[in-house]
Amino acid sequence: MPPINLTIHSFTPPSPTSPTPLSIKLTLPSAQQPNKNALHPATHLQLAYTYTEDRQEIFNPKPITSADLVLLDAEEGLYELDVAKGEIPKAKSGGTAEVVLYALAREEVLGRWSVGEVEMEG
Repeated sequence: MPPINLTIHSFTPPSPTSPTPLSIKLTLPSAQQPNKNALHPATHLQLAYTYTEDRQEIFNPKPITSADLVLLDAEEGLYELDVAKGEIPKAKSGGTAEVVLYALAREEVLGRWSVGEVEMEG
């Protein structure tokens, strides 16, 4: 399986005091080819959160498909991904979590990118 070429451009964590979503802007160069799945060769992306307190990696149960990405710039292959604050899995203790984005082809991991940190209440 060929590796996926993906670049993280920005990360905006959700605000503890407002319903602002977690937002990631990323470039997918393979998306510049017409009639091609923006995530190719990946089938989906998956977000995971590792909370500082217990170091347990918790995966967001909903996989991210190309239909979940919002195209911002077709020439650059720039997309935005938003995750509602209520969809972020929480550890019992809450606290700070490292956010990691995985690209997968079915069950095979094609890449892993650390994108930032979120602060969540327990």
